[in-house]
Amino acid sequence: MVPIPAPIADLWKVIEEETQMVHAYWLVFTQLFMGPAEQMDLLDRLVPIYDNFRTASVPVRELRNKVIAHFDLPTATKTVPPPKEATVQEVRAALAEFMNAVAMHFSEAPTAYGAFGMMGS
Repeated sequence: MVPIPAPIADLWKVIEEETQMVHAYWLVFTQLFMGPAEQMDLLDRLVPIYDNFRTASVPVRELRNKVIAHFDLPTATKTVPPPKEATVQEVRAALAEFMNAVAMHFSEAPTAYGAFGMMGS
């Protein structure tokens, strides 16, 4: 067996990993979008709920991206304001709605995500 030549070994590794991911993504795609009719009905019902969550969470995701990946001057100097409480509440409500829609589809009881307490402090 002939080894991968050293000049292309790093590039080969990247291409090989990407090829594996393409196959993994295709498997997930087919499991999600080429399943039985009941599964397709669930996806149809979840799309507007998921879209609501995605829209509501835009400000939070943008801040997360700045803090994690785009450490620009305003972020580094902490002059980027945190999300407003109303925005966080809206995102939490949209996420809870999405999670409960999935749970109820599978005959599970909905969860009152906002109705729990923490011990201490």
